[in-house]
Amino acid sequence: MDLEERIFFKLTIDIPDLDKLEPDAKKSELIYDGELVFETKSEFYIKIFFDYSERLDRKVMSWDPKYSYSLLSKFQVNEIISPKGLKHIDFVNYYHKGMHSGTDSHESNKQYFTIKPTGIRLVYETTEQAESEIYLNQTAFKLIELSYRYQPNSPWKNEEFRFEPINNIKEFISFNDINFIPEHNFFVSSKSSDKQVSIGKEPRLRISHNGATEAKIKEHVDLLCGLYSFYTNKKIDWKYSRIYAEGKLFVEIKDTTHEDVQVIHGIFIWDFIQNPLNLICNVKTEDLIDKANFVSKLIERFNYALKTNDETKFMILYSILEQLRNHYILTGQIEKEKAGNPPKLKKVKEEYKFIEKPDTADDFIKETLKRIIEIVDDSDKSLFEQEIQFKVPGIKLMTMANQFDSYFKFANVDPRDFGLDFRKLKSIRDDIFHGRPIRDKDYLNKVNWYEHLPRLTGELLIKFFGIDDLKTIEKKRNFG
Repeated sequence: MDLEERIFFKLTIDIPDLDKLEPDAKKSELIYDGELVFETKSEFYIKIFFDYSERLDRKVMSWDPKYSYSLLSKFQVNEIISPKGLKHIDFVNYYHKGMHSGTDSHESNKQYFTIKPTGIRLVYETTEQAESEIYLNQTAFKLIELSYRYQPNSPWKNEEFRFEPINNIKEFISFNDINFIPEHNFFVSSKSSDKQVSIGKEPRLRISHNGATEAKIKEHVDLLCGLYSFYTNKKIDWKYSRIYAEGKLFVEIKDTTHEDVQVIHGIFIWDFIQNPLNLICNVKTEDLIDKANFVSKLIERFNYALKTNDETKFMILYSILEQLRNHYILTGQIEKEKAGNPPKLKKVKEEYKFIEKPDTADDFIKETLKRIIEIVDDSDKSLFEQEIQFKVPGIKLMTMANQFDSYFKFANVDPRDFGLDFRKLKSIRDDIFHGRPIRDKDYLNKVNWYEHLPRLTGELLIKFFGIDDLKTIEKKRNFG
């Protein structure tokens, strides 16, 4: 993709009742000329040309604001004028982040307005099948920098100055259907002058593969970003991709967020001896690719939990444990007899066995609960009596902690090794869930400390990634 090359196309705008928004204007043509303008390789906007008397800019900009974020779904590129090799432009799956029109927005006897999408995808026809490049957000910078050393020659030596960055990772790393090298892209910064040259660095992944599709490559890249995110406990994402696959060049750009990273190593810093590749190279990639969306959500929630405190932190971490347990139940790996075939979670929530018939047992429980009214404050007695019928099913169920027992046994993990009493955790969970005050705040703060519930949840996630024992995996202290 040449930034100097102008990209022209025709597009259709399909907004219902568009002309009603400016009833005295010329009727909309609905098919318009457009241009894609790149300011940098990741900064761009779309020009849409129209006849001034049509007032298309006003019509589009005054369209019902509640739909504004989905505006681009109404714009469809149906013909590409130039360049010749460009075969497809797609931005309908992205939102827009602003529109602009002004009296000076004229070109070739046409007025235009501009739209800035949050992303775009271009497909080029090409015979070249080079290595693909995936550029990452700046949050990844320090992680990629870990593998670099630099050898500038000393200025007092009588030889030409050289700046030589050396990536300790020389060979591609195998990652299921692709191979990758984490590296920087070095470039001359736009802030450079005749007297001073500034070298910029962008973190990226260089990708090679043997016949993988674009979709498959992106699945692998998303998983890589997820694992880097889990390692550093910050969101690692890609923002710009050039993927050679299927006889085509796929270029995609999307907005990403960036987080300041003071400490690049997460809570498993010593387990992976300060090397994120010790995580990435030991997971079962093929299994994770098959459940990539689930993995991504778990990592996102885990990292979010670590940024929070108190009840919020506890409940997110606890819910991750529930999701992991439920996954193993639904995939038939635990509670096989109880869950049935196909497995169902409801079947695992067992009731106690009673010596009376179900109706008789229910009546007995209700009568017992009514006797408790005697010790309820007068202000709550009426409410307590009304809610008795809703309390019976919960009393008949075994505690959910029993369901966790089989999961912890399957995972070969004992919460007590993390200083946790899981039945106490279940009690805290119930109090928070039902809006009751936490009686022992000090205990809640203690279990939220990284070495307790976060560490337990993190280790169970790592096991879910396919690393059964952190102590026995292959670890490299140095990169490469």
